[in-house]
Amino acid sequence: MRGTSTDHRGAVGAAGAASGFEAAPVFFSVRRKDIPVSGSGPDDVTRASTDELAAHPFLAGMPKDHVARLAGHARKVTLTKGDQIFVEGGDADRFWLLWDGQVLLDLHVPGRGTLLVETLGPGDVLGWSWLLAPHEWRFGAVAALDTNAVEVVAAPIRTMAEENPEFGRTMYRRFSEVATARLQATRLRLLDVSAGTRSPA
Repeated sequence: MRGTSTDHRGAVGAAGAASGFEAAPVFFSVRRKDIPVSGSGPDDVTRASTDELAAHPFLAGMPKDHVARLAGHARKVTLTKGDQIFVEGGDADRFWLLWDGQVLLDLHVPGRGTLLVETLGPGDVLGWSWLLAPHEWRFGAVAALDTNAVEVVAAPIRTMAEENPEFGRTMYRRFSEVATARLQATRLRLLDVSAGTRSPA
């Protein structure tokens, strides 16, 4: 199932191959532009419905009342190619469910440059640091292609996770799997860098 720790689109996946990325650590540069800050909440035009969210692979099997909680704070957005979605160390205040396109996760490696950690595409979820203290992004993210997504504001979701134990367990379980997979991918990339298998492009 896409969007879980068992089936992420990594640098060796179809999206990565299409862009010329490969299994060895890849250092890259992308035109970067800050994306607009989201408003306080979705309006009727951009609001994502419960049914729309339930169709996303990452939320497959989630109880409908849980999905409805997310939908109340979700809106449809388009991430434009070259957008800097978030930066490493920044405030993790939202997450995205990707419908199409491509997003690159990167990590600054002192003395080496920017390392491609993972390539995300349709069916993936972008952002897990919002749920775990200190709520700071562990990576940077750049839209490599125009990408349609659903953006979910984090603060009310964290509050609901604290107030509703069942909802909280569901969210922590799903996002902890994502976090584990991405941190493992990062560890492997850094091991390759340490072994000198690839130098910056």
